Order: sequence, then C-alpha cells, then structure tokens
Amino acid sequence: MSSRNRLFPACSSGCYPMAGEACGQPPFPVRLMRSRARSAVFAFLCLIAAPAAGAAQHAGHLTELPVAVDGAKNPEKIPEDLAAQHFLLAISVPASPSPVELKRQEAQLASLGLAPAERAVVKQELARFRQQWDELEVQWERAGRQAQPEEQSRAVSAISAARRGLAASTISRIRGLLSVESGEKLERHIQTRVKSRIIIYGTAR
Repeated sequence: MSSRNRLFPACSSGCYPMAGEACGQPPFPVRLMRSRARSAVFAFLCLIAAPAAGAAQHAGHLTELPVAVDGAKNPEKIPEDLAAQHFLLAISVPASPSPVELKRQEAQLASLGLAPAERAVVKQELARFRQQWDELEVQWERAGRQAQPEEQSRAVSAISAARRGLAASTISRIRGLLSVESGEKLERHIQTRVKSRIIIYGTAR
C-alpha cells in the first residue's frame, strides 16, 4: 500500500485521525519552525507526505517540544490555511479508494449534515482537490531529492504556496456550492472540530 493510502487510518465514526494516528489517540502534532518563512504549514506538509510509520515516529519527537498552540484550548490561533488542508486531506480519498476509505468519507460527510445533492458536488470537489494534491506530492518528493539546498528550498517554497492556494480555492468553491445554512455548518465544523485536533509544537523565531 502506498504512503498516500496510509495517511489516514480507517474510522467510521466521522472523526479526523491524522497521519500515524489511530482513532481516539492524541491530536495531530505540527511543528512551528524557527524561520517565519517556514511556517507550521511546512512541517504539517512534511508529516503528511511521509509514510505512516515515519510520521508517527516524527510525531513522537515533536511531542518533546513545548506546545505553541493547542487547538483544543485556542482554536482561534490555528491558521486558517492549516485547518483547511487538515480538513480536506482528512475527508478526501485517493484516486482508487478502498471500501474502508469510502466508508470513512461517507461518515465524515454525513457528520456535516449536508443535503444529498450538496454532498454529491462536494465529493466532486474533493476528488479534484485530491488529484491535484497528489500531483503536488510527487513534486514535493522530487524536491526533497534536489542536491543543492538553495534549489530544494525554492522548490519546497513554491510547492508549499501551491498547496495553500489549492486548499484555499477548494474550500472557497465548496462554500460557493452550499446553501447559506450548510456553509455555516461547514465553517463551524472547521473552526471547532477540525482546529481542536491540531497541536502546534515549538516556538517561532
């Protein structure tokens, strides 16, 4: 099984387990990098691009760092773009999903309380998002093999920006497809449930 298919362990309850995390385990950790140019989003992407076992080991190292932001206590301090990526990656499925992945997605969509027609168009947007994200993941892995640090840094920065833009545009399109009431449900879901499962470790310098 590829690392992409192992990012999110199966859960039919509609919760949001992250890379290397089983349902019911602690929230997903994110490291806040020292350079402001390398934000928490950078570390988040590094973890989700890794195989589950490696991500779990990396997460263990991160928990040795001080907590900068605990989404369960201060969800308003979790960056919007980080929450958007967290949500979209958790609820989307790969191009050839397993029955378990499809069941998880249905459970998560059901938890949003969307109408059947809205759920169908949201799934289309999620499929488009995941296809483009996986293409960026290939570029990310290629960038990690760059011999020159400067070239690697430029490539990583460009891909990070592309990922943020992709997540932002996808969320915007999804909101535009929903009724006012459903859009408000989605917003509450991201601001409360999704952000509450993100912990940022480390300090910005």
